[in-house]
Amino acid sequence: MSDDALRNKLEAAFLLLKEAVDMTVEIKKKEAGSKQATRVWEDFLGDFWEYIRLKSRESGCNLLAGVSLSRSKHT
Repeated sequence: MSDDALRNKLEAAFLLLKEAVDMTVEIKKKEAGSKQATRVWEDFLGDFWEYIRLKSRESGCNLLAGVSLSRSKHT
């Protein structure tokens, strides 16, 4: 797999996540701060984080080594 293939996959995932964020906004507006939507996000982020940790352990590669959230911000 190439860097371009990875970039394409992450761009597609980002589009889906943007849709999920927009849906969350609508749910929170309609349901006055729905705790259920918050729980869905907690479950998703927890699962995602755990999968990164698992794959890092299994592969022996720290998948987030060198990743800087402050450097990755778009201006």
